[in-house]
Amino acid sequence: MQVVLGVALLGWSIVQSLATLAVWLYAWNANKSQARASELELLKTEHDQRLRNVEQGITSLQASLQHLPTSDDFSRLSASLAAINAKVESIDARTGRMEDFLSTRRAST
Repeated sequence: MQVVLGVALLGWSIVQSLATLAVWLYAWNANKSQARASELELLKTEHDQRLRNVEQGITSLQASLQHLPTSDDFSRLSASLAAINAKVESIDARTGRMEDFLSTRRAST
């Protein structure tokens, strides 16, 4: 009888140990799944923030590009500078003639 009782207690101890192990494995797996979920949520949050930063950068670049001159603007600017250059050359020629006139006049007086 004592042998049967000893075997029964040993069996009960093994069942308790297996039950404890099963509960521990379940809790560990649940905690691991929860940790994965929290890591995924953190990665999602970081990804969303990075995406917002990229979108803000693109929006800022688009706004900056709208204020840059176009090729038509440069063409008009080039034409204006050519017209100004022609007028300056005309003024330079007249000034040169005036200098020549004044220098010959001084020399003759």
